[in-house]
Amino acid sequence: MSHFSISKINGQEYIYCGVSNREAGKKDPKRRITYLGKIDQNSRKPIFSNKQINWVSENLDDLKINLGKYASKRNIILNLSDIDTIDSQIKPLTQNQNDNIIDIIATNGNKKIFSINDIRNSEQRIYGSIFLLDFITKRINLLKILSDSIKHNLNEILTLAYFYVIDPDPVMYCRYFSELYDTVSQPTDVASQRISELFSDITESQRNIFYRLWSKYIQDIDYIVLDTTSISTYSLRIETAEMGKPKQYNKNKKIKQVNLYLLFGENTGLPIYSCTHLGSTNDVTLLVNDIQKYDFICHNNFKLVLDRYFYSKNNLLYMLNYKPKIKFIIGLPATTSLKHDLIDKYRYIFLNHSYLIDTPTNPIYGVTKRIVWNHRYLNAHIYIDQNKYLDTHNQIAEELNNLYKLIKQNPKFYAKDIDCLTFFNIKKRPGKSTGYTVTRRQDAFDKALSKAGWFIFLSNDIINSEKTIEIYRKRDIIEKSFNILKNKTEQETIRCHTELCSENKIFISFLSLIILSYIHKIMLDNNLYRQYTIKELFKILNGIKIIKTNKLNIVSPVTAKQKKIFDAFGCPYPQSF
Repeated sequence: MSHFSISKINGQEYIYCGVSNREAGKKDPKRRITYLGKIDQNSRKPIFSNKQINWVSENLDDLKINLGKYASKRNIILNLSDIDTIDSQIKPLTQNQNDNIIDIIATNGNKKIFSINDIRNSEQRIYGSIFLLDFITKRINLLKILSDSIKHNLNEILTLAYFYVIDPDPVMYCRYFSELYDTVSQPTDVASQRISELFSDITESQRNIFYRLWSKYIQDIDYIVLDTTSISTYSLRIETAEMGKPKQYNKNKKIKQVNLYLLFGENTGLPIYSCTHLGSTNDVTLLVNDIQKYDFICHNNFKLVLDRYFYSKNNLLYMLNYKPKIKFIIGLPATTSLKHDLIDKYRYIFLNHSYLIDTPTNPIYGVTKRIVWNHRYLNAHIYIDQNKYLDTHNQIAEELNNLYKLIKQNPKFYAKDIDCLTFFNIKKRPGKSTGYTVTRRQDAFDKALSKAGWFIFLSNDIINSEKTIEIYRKRDIIEKSFNILKNKTEQETIRCHTELCSENKIFISFLSLIILSYIHKIMLDNNLYRQYTIKELFKILNGIKIIKTNKLNIVSPVTAKQKKIFDAFGCPYPQSF
């Protein structure tokens, strides 16, 4: 027997049906409660669930009588007069029809009809992060240049680059990444064995075509920065891997390494070109080779910003004699006699407010002088950083003061120590309680501080000290890029066993570095780092999901925080399609 009831929950009235039955051998009956539908608040008509279509159609008469009695006893207004026409679709369904019950979903004001098979065959994936990365690759023309230079495996290359950007795990996990995210590649395309094949498929010619097209598109009208880093490897088959002096990372590891050279645009904030060299070579010896290689591949005139480690007489002469002439700004090492002479000659600028330069970090003092170097005219930009000078002063003073206390306690022990005698006079005095007198040497202290805080650049182009320091200090973008390259793209150690695979893995990391550098620049320009990191940014965007069916791809709503991120990048909001 059926019993009907109406329950009101949060202002909405719901219709339930309870069926009682008694099992053989048991005294107490059992009641099974089934949800039938709800009551429209305006028309007071019942709206039945599609799941109960068969049951309602079979028990329609009983439903009218008993539900009407229940409503009248509890003073519930209920319109049952046209229940036959309320759901004109209520008809007994055959078994075949029952497998394709229809449902209606509204999207953007339009109604789409999905079958149960559509829903069963649908899949949900993370969409927001991939949507932004697709927008970026198109906006900076990276996608077009890649398609013009590398015809095959483009989808797999992009998926790997996106993987390095979003989820910097070992590359063997890229398959799981493609299962979770709405990438253009299928999981089987980026399985571990397929990735090894992919690293072997990209040719050197394809990489060079990409570098040429990318450099032509992104070439700065101003200076580009050249710097190096080292990447370690355990492979015995990579010819360029040799024992060398590690840079930035792995300083205590006895391991082979490859030197990676990177050119970076100061204005765009994007990497332009990369290449690898023998791990045992230093920066000075490879500058000429890098200039020739870059010019041969990219055919671009360029201006270079170089660290002091690239300084040598031969390198400067090469750049000055190169056709067309290379314009440069290069740091002068502390060991050169030229730097000592310039500091001694222009020491008067220290604390002279006529030479004060305001910088974003802290004020410095600077002057530019025309000098003759090896029968060539160059501009020497001479600076002193007061904060660095004071830091060095305090450090040396503290160390010498602690050493002075130790010498006073046991002067005999330190009387023959050469380092101590450099800064202190330790002489025998029989009349003293310790038998010695200890005095400080002011001349040694002044000499130790004479070069503190000073730095000098040589240039054959810029003649303004303020402009030079502004250009040179922008080179910190390449240091941040090396951190991103190693921390975000799994490149602290090369896990490849052949030369070609390692070159192509670095190349795909270079592609991801382009995207990450663009994201970094946008986040800096829009102060997004005050709220979250790059990792947190992708975590927020990962909340946008896409459900793919045969008839429509449904995208989840975009939150206010996600809209703010898309607005910062000038990216439209993802929509269902």
